[in-house]
Amino acid sequence: MRNRVLACMVTSPVGRPLSTFRSLSELLQVFYGTIKCHRSLYHDGGILYQDISAGNIITLDGEDEGKLKGVLLDLDSAIELVDMEETESKITGTRIFMAIGIID
Repeated sequence: MRNRVLACMVTSPVGRPLSTFRSLSELLQVFYGTIKCHRSLYHDGGILYQDISAGNIITLDGEDEGKLKGVLLDLDSAIELVDMEETESKITGTRIFMAIGIID
């Protein structure tokens, strides 16, 4: 069993839901930012996210070039990579995005 810590953070700027994208270009930029966030969590933070879904991605507004347009929220299912060796395998995720073969 893993010890869990509840942490809440308020950030700025406030984002919009993924479903409110205004163009295909914006949607692709949001996905690119989300992938960068996931990569950074894994490589820089040693964290496996485990819960990618439309509800956990927000779109950030801003005119600054080079700034991320999309970020990940809700790390409650995330685990530190060092903890992976110590924990038993459990199925986690958002049911509508899970493969039919692993849903009990």
